[in-house]
Amino acid sequence: MDAALRQIEMMRLIPRSPRSITVSRLSEMLVSEGYAINVRTIQRDLNALASIFDLRNDAVGRTQKWYWGKDAEMLDIPGMSPQTALTMFMTELFLYDQLPRSITSHLSHHFEQAREVLQKQGELSSWTDKVRVVPRTQRLIPPKIDEDVVAVIYDALLNNRKFLGSYLKRGMRVSKEYPVSPLGLVFRDGVTYLVATLREYPDVRQMALHRFRNAERLDEGIKSPKGFKLDHYINEGEFDYPEGDFINLEFKARNFVIQALRETPLSHNQGIRPFEEGWVIVSCRIKETQQLRWWLLGFGAQVEVLEPPHLREWFNQRALEMSNLYN
Repeated sequence: MDAALRQIEMMRLIPRSPRSITVSRLSEMLVSEGYAINVRTIQRDLNALASIFDLRNDAVGRTQKWYWGKDAEMLDIPGMSPQTALTMFMTELFLYDQLPRSITSHLSHHFEQAREVLQKQGELSSWTDKVRVVPRTQRLIPPKIDEDVVAVIYDALLNNRKFLGSYLKRGMRVSKEYPVSPLGLVFRDGVTYLVATLREYPDVRQMALHRFRNAERLDEGIKSPKGFKLDHYINEGEFDYPEGDFINLEFKARNFVIQALRETPLSHNQGIRPFEEGWVIVSCRIKETQQLRWWLLGFGAQVEVLEPPHLREWFNQRALEMSNLYN
């Protein structure tokens, strides 16, 4: 029984191609799980399992690296329930427009298994034709990401290790190389951003994964900035691109806008009061960001910014520029 449990755990620890694991690393992980085993026994088990399952290995010198084949069948003990399959199917629909294909492809075997389970369930089989996810923003084609680069970055992030990255900044023609300390990943509108620091500087940066041209593993641990928390970084509005501090925002809006704001307010202190026919005035205290400006611009002539004066002037300039373009 112990041998069977050990072999099940061993198969669980082996990654799917293109990732791999050495026998010595597998031994360390099994020992940490409480299994008393030596490298020779692990090697014997692996050879036996490879004769039954799609387990493969590559030799690099005297070192063997083991991995599951890309198309190896999923081992699910116990089998996936219909409820879990339905959840996985809905997750796939949501992720399809949120994440690049290079990332969702790692879950493709789980999604395929979920569809197979649903097709065998009479009462649930029709769900695959009845559930869809539609984005509110303009649909864009996700950028392509080098899978080898993604593998290195994910490995570095999971193991708190630096990597040497060649990065092409927007607007530049030549990429630059930096030692990168990965701190977190943020997925937004089909683009994956790596939150990280460069070299030994404490400044936190946002780096689009598709702009990395190369990535190499470094055997050096990261040093996270003092007090850094990814949630705090996001909640501070860093992904909304701050333009200043909090402002007392006031704008006129037509009824079309108001219906949306009553259902999904801009802030907890939002106020709405009648103005003149077809218009109301919305007021709230909110952080000034580029995202806020883009959001207000998206309503066009349905919104007129009143306060603060500098923001009204900014919109006045944008309106003049647009008018000049179309005249």
